[in-house]
Amino acid sequence: RKRQVDVTFVIGRCMAKAQLFRQHNIFLSDVDKKAHQKAKYARHRVYHLQYAKTHRLQCLLATIRHRCESPKHKSYQYYGARGIMNFLTLEDVRFLWNRDKADAMKHPTIDRVDGYGHYILSNCCFIERSDNLKKSWLGDQSARIEKRKATIRSKGVANG
Repeated sequence: RKRQVDVTFVIGRCMAKAQLFRQHNIFLSDVDKKAHQKAKYARHRVYHLQYAKTHRLQCLLATIRHRCESPKHKSYQYYGARGIMNFLTLEDVRFLWNRDKADAMKHPTIDRVDGYGHYILSNCCFIERSDNLKKSWLGDQSARIEKRKATIRSKGVANG
């Protein structure tokens, strides 16, 4: 026996109600099904965006750690073997991501202002990958470093 039920779905409770209706053999109207699907999609999208960002930053941090600490990593010779160490935490990377508005970038990459310095909050920023690849290591290094440090200071990070 089928019954129509008029239900308003709240994003947090629509799954529980849908399961309850299925258990008691209650079928939803088309309008309620669409509302349920919209609520489910909205909840999934919010979760996915939060998870995707956190996962991306965790992977980035893991890559930095491996470059600096694992002799088996292919880039260890350029980082760990030269004495470059990582002092960033996940919260620091999140702060850098938000400060530099990396979510608006097409391909954000983390960059060290001073190429010989460690991965610390005051020495890192997110820049576009194309800019990172174009970066010239020829010419006056100190002028480039001072310019980048001034930019970081103006965005609100003290030296340390």
